[in-house]
Amino acid sequence: MRGWMAAGAAAVVLLAGCGRDDAEARARAAAERVRQTLSDDSARALEQRVPPEQVRAAQQALSVLHEYDGDIDGTLDPVTVNAIQAFQRRAGLEPDGLLHPDTQRRLQVAAAEALAMTAPTASDRAGTPGTHAGGVSRSTPPM
Repeated sequence: MRGWMAAGAAAVVLLAGCGRDDAEARARAAAERVRQTLSDDSARALEQRVPPEQVRAAQQALSVLHEYDGDIDGTLDPVTVNAIQAFQRRAGLEPDGLLHPDTQRRLQVAAAEALAMTAPTASDRAGTPGTHAGGVSRSTPPM
C-alpha cells in the first residue's frame, strides 16, 4: 500500500512540474498563433517608429471621423492601426496602417472638414427668427 502511495505522490509531483512547462509551452504557442494571424501590414505598422505626438494627433483626427474610439494617448496599438487602415481604405489609400505624411495630411484635412460641418453657424448661435439665442420665444412674457 505504501508503495502505491509513494508512486502516486511521485506521479503528482511529475505531473505538477509538467503542467507548468505545459502551460508555458501553450502560452508561447498561443502568442505565436496571434503573431501569425496579424497581417504583414499590421505587424509592420505596429513596429513603425512614430513620435507619440503624431500618433496622438492621428488618434484625435480618427476620433473626430468616428474611426477610433480608444484612448487618445499617443500609443500606437492594434486598435489605432486598425483605425488608420479603415481611414486609408475610405480615403482610397493603401491600407497598410502606416502613418505616411500623406495619410497624416489627409487625416487632418478630413477631420477639419468634419469639424467644420458640425460647428454651429452664426445663425445657429443667434437663434432662429422670433427666438432668443437660447431658443426661448420672444413672445413669452417674462415671469
